[in-house]
Amino acid sequence: MHPMTSTAQGDYLTLQEAADLIKISTRTMLRYEEQGLIESSRLPGGGRRYIAADVRALLSRPAGTADGSAVAS
Repeated sequence: MHPMTSTAQGDYLTLQEAADLIKISTRTMLRYEEQGLIESSRLPGGGRRYIAADVRALLSRPAGTADGSAVAS
């Protein structure tokens, strides 16, 4: 794993690093992004960077919700 990039806004992770951190596949990470659960910054070459704190925050959200609210059954 590559070391995290650090900026004034915090630590940034690649797609693979973010997925590894919360033990999901990169495909699932991309789905989370498509669903609005997390945002990424895009690099000129097309790569993504995620703010590490945002990735960790995914762990505290109920599965399947973009805003943390409960899913109706």
